[in-house]
Amino acid sequence: MEKNQSERGEIRIVKGDTTIAKIGSSPIIIGREQLEPIMTEKLKAASISREHIRITPRDGRLYIEDFKPSKNGTWLIRDGQAIEITGKKEETELLLSDEIILAKAVTLKLRTD
Repeated sequence: MEKNQSERGEIRIVKGDTTIAKIGSSPIIIGREQLEPIMTEKLKAASISREHIRITPRDGRLYIEDFKPSKNGTWLIRDGQAIEITGKKEETELLLSDEIILAKAVTLKLRTD
């Protein structure tokens, strides 16, 4: 069983070694503005929505949703299985071990300090 958020310390959304965002107590939105500066392929960056995903911390857990929904999709990779969350009306619980794929263009991970 994974630790709850308060036991994990700071959580960051990363691409490789680059921190994209830090998760605090408020929801965060991640999209093209945060990712474009670190992406070498500008065409792939353009496929990411301006506001692609929202991550919400609540009750010691994290939840993700495809925001608005995005045009090019959002998936989680969990235990080797792809879970599409594009267009879902409800939030999906996000685990520390999940990978987040935006528009089949970029993969993000969660890291704790």
